[in-house]
Amino acid sequence: MGLVAFGSSRLIALWDHKAGRVLATIKGHESTVTAVRFIGDVLISGSADSTLRLWSPDSDGRFNCFQIVSDVHKKTITSLAVFGDIVVSGSAEGVFCIWSLIRNESQVKLELVEEKTIGPRFYPISLAVHGLEENRIVIAVGGTSNDTYLFTGDIKSQSFTLDAKLSGHENWIRSLSFKRHEDDILLASASQDNYIRLWRIHKGGINTIGNRTASDVEKDDEALNELADTTGINLLSNKVYHIDNDKYTLTFEALLMGHDDWIYEVSWHPSKLELLSASSDSTLMFWSPDASSGIWICSTRLGDVSIKGASTATGASGGFWNALWLDDGYSVATIGRTGSWRIWSLECTNNNWVSQISISGHVRAVTDISWEDSGAYLLSTSLDQTTRLHSTWKKDASWHEISRPQIHGYDMMAVKSFSREVFVSAGDEKTLRVFEQPKGIAELMENVCGIYTSSSQKENLPESATVPVLGLSNKEEETKSVETPDSERSESMNDDENIHGTIRSTLSALTEPPKEDHLQRQTLWPELEKLYGHGYEISSIDISEDKTLLATSCRANNETHAVIRLYETKKWLQLKSPLSLHNLTITRLRFSPNGKYLLSVSRDRQWGLWAKNESEQFELVASNSKGHTRIIWDCAWLPDSSGFITASRDKSIKIWKINGDEWNEHNQIKFDAPVTAIDISANGILVVGLESGALFIYELAINSFDPQLVEQIDEYITPSLRVTRISWRPQGKQFAVASEDFILRLYSL
Repeated sequence: MGLVAFGSSRLIALWDHKAGRVLATIKGHESTVTAVRFIGDVLISGSADSTLRLWSPDSDGRFNCFQIVSDVHKKTITSLAVFGDIVVSGSAEGVFCIWSLIRNESQVKLELVEEKTIGPRFYPISLAVHGLEENRIVIAVGGTSNDTYLFTGDIKSQSFTLDAKLSGHENWIRSLSFKRHEDDILLASASQDNYIRLWRIHKGGINTIGNRTASDVEKDDEALNELADTTGINLLSNKVYHIDNDKYTLTFEALLMGHDDWIYEVSWHPSKLELLSASSDSTLMFWSPDASSGIWICSTRLGDVSIKGASTATGASGGFWNALWLDDGYSVATIGRTGSWRIWSLECTNNNWVSQISISGHVRAVTDISWEDSGAYLLSTSLDQTTRLHSTWKKDASWHEISRPQIHGYDMMAVKSFSREVFVSAGDEKTLRVFEQPKGIAELMENVCGIYTSSSQKENLPESATVPVLGLSNKEEETKSVETPDSERSESMNDDENIHGTIRSTLSALTEPPKEDHLQRQTLWPELEKLYGHGYEISSIDISEDKTLLATSCRANNETHAVIRLYETKKWLQLKSPLSLHNLTITRLRFSPNGKYLLSVSRDRQWGLWAKNESEQFELVASNSKGHTRIIWDCAWLPDSSGFITASRDKSIKIWKINGDEWNEHNQIKFDAPVTAIDISANGILVVGLESGALFIYELAINSFDPQLVEQIDEYITPSLRVTRISWRPQGKQFAVASEDFILRLYSL
């Protein structure tokens, strides 16, 4: 099928890397998906909910779960391995299980063959399985020890025995992979000691090197051990292991050194004798034996040159977690902690690996979203401590991450677009930050997205931004003005010009969406201002329709801090006298479309409405201390500002309208789960999001306060966890949905 399956929170994402998009996200697991494997057309998944689930596609291509195994493993599934119809699963209670996938005319079913343990305090985190002769199989198990354990057996006898314990690594075993090569089988083991070890399984007692017997090799091993004892130097072992009732011998083949940090995965090429490895040092390495000497060497290295422990804000990708061969070995893919898949494809004409456009996304819950006023781009914030900008590629209207304006040291909680060039965001801290688009990003968006900035505006934009070591603020790169000798000043100015000139020229030269190496290094926006005033972490922000006011709130457990602070946006200064009403955290602030009102909802179950008086100051004109019986999570204004809707944990939304000088409840709609997010389009289409991830669409007729249900969106394409924010695209028929399952979704009517 050419699909790549990967876990995303509780979901399994199915990604068509050739089409460049995720085709579906499969629901079912009740906790984080930790392992996925295809076995033919069947997909097997394991989760932190301790279950194994089997999925198969129907005639429409939808994957449906046809078996849940919940009574074997008791803790998190840590690893899966498959070979033919054999499945091996490991879990955090220290058990690994051997399964057989039974296929017959009536059903396909996973049956338990045997359950095994290795020892106390050992947890299997890497597994591999391969076939021997006469329907026998070999299983390699690695985990929280320095040794790799080999078991052999067959499915019919339902008996597997421990035949060998392979020593040599100096830390936990992270990945194992088998490869048949001619008459032998090669096993690659990767460890947190930064090394890869290769082992050769050979049928019979003759070693593959010359005509030396196994006893000859053992004598050499004894000599090496004696030398190690006398010199104190730990040399490579050449010990011979006998497995499967002495039918096979296993010897150490090679030690591969080159990675500078933990190695997370090794994977053999589908057809050639070539090994791919992925490491925390942010590199992929290709290993193969030299044609003349047979010595294993690194033939190609892809990825980044980064310092161990470096943050993504300083240009490090945070390491690579897996290594996948795609397209029969002509492409490779990996992903790291930044949430971006990275693909390289082999150009056969010059034998070079070329980086390709891929997909990216948040790696923790998405907390807030905001459209640019014209709908040109969408901003999102997440608990992964980033703010990201998404827009369409003008070539084919596909959506991509175009910029990563903020890589922060705090979880991000709120974002609001102020203009095409400026936005405001707030992390899990007391400070709000105002960002301005640099020239390089403006030119990038012109070339890639067709989003244009006038020449006069562009001239006033900063050049680029960087984050200082141990810093939280994106600093503008500009020419220094410190008094220095002419020669030093000239050299310093040239260095600065080279830095931001290189970033700008690199971005302005792009004609396709930036890849991860650009996003993590060169697409930051510099900070324009910092706004202070709140005593606790920011909870909500909004900007008035005329762009003159910024309203903010913070976490609070008393009325002293449960206030609304207003800032004028000309000089970004706080106005006096914060607005007081609530006793607990204000969860959402919304200015009315006509700019006359400011609405607030809170954890204290009440809403408050402020209106501008004759002196252009906001004063409280209405409130309801019993607006709902539980926390009010969200609110939204009707397009004509004649009423508003509130959404609550009490599983309802309420519509409020003005009657003379009073605002009264007009209608209420009940749901099966707490309502966590709502938004209304300019033409009166209401979208309701629930804690369960369900989405409902209602239509509000003109001058009517009685919503009519249009549809409940198919759960196959809705979030699996709480909907955190819904936002209609201005001047369009699309709306964005943020959720706790790490995914930002865009729907079209």
